[in-house]
Amino acid sequence: MFYTDEFIIGLAQRCSRLQRLYFSFLLQGYPVVPVTDAILLALSKHCPYLRVLDVSSFTQLTEDAILQFIPSCKYLRRLQLSFKCLTKLPVLNIPVRVTKTCEGLCLTFSPAVK
Repeated sequence: MFYTDEFIIGLAQRCSRLQRLYFSFLLQGYPVVPVTDAILLALSKHCPYLRVLDVSSFTQLTEDAILQFIPSCKYLRRLQLSFKCLTKLPVLNIPVRVTKTCEGLCLTFSPAVK
C-alpha cells in the first residue's frame, strides 16, 4: 500500500465518520512515506469521530502537532505513537493512561472526560 500526504488528507476530507486508522510498516520494496504533521492536523480537522489512531510506524510528527491533535478529537480513545514523537510525556490536563509497547507509546484516554 502506498500513500502520500495528499492521499491521506483527501481521505480525511471525504471520510468524516472515520473512526479507526492504522499506519503500518509497508512491505519491503515499497516506498516508506512518513506520517506528517499535515496528515495529523487534517485528521483532527475533518474526522471528528476518530477513536483510534496508530502512528507508531514511520512518523515525522512533532510534539506541537500531537498536542494540537489530542484536544481536537473529543472521541479519541487510543493514540499509539513512536517513541521519537515525544521527548517527554506532556501534561494533558485530561485523564490518560500511558503504556510502553515494543512499537512505542500507547495513550489511552478516559471516555468519561471526552
